[in-house]
Amino acid sequence: MAVTGSLTQLTPHAHTRELGTASSAELQVSSQGLELTGRASPLLVGENRFEFTLTHDGTPVGGTPGRFTAVVHLPTAGTWQLQVSVRVSQFDQPVAVVRVPIR
Repeated sequence: MAVTGSLTQLTPHAHTRELGTASSAELQVSSQGLELTGRASPLLVGENRFEFTLTHDGTPVGGTPGRFTAVVHLPTAGTWQLQVSVRVSQFDQPVAVVRVPIR
């Protein structure tokens, strides 16, 4: 099985950079048999860390076992989407999308 992930930006409504304090958010989404759970921090403009586990129909996907980490630079405040897709068969590739607010 192959695991791919990408981040896509939703255009923020505010054009000013907000100063925020570091925090974290629990990530949890279920889609097409794909379960994603984890944590994102610090939820501020700049470098953010995403740690999550993936299962498909209850079975861990790839990784060790099903655990993944991504460090991503998010250049603007707004709501971003973490999109993770997993090829589980020749024809099936479920997608999970988590919205992440960045201050």
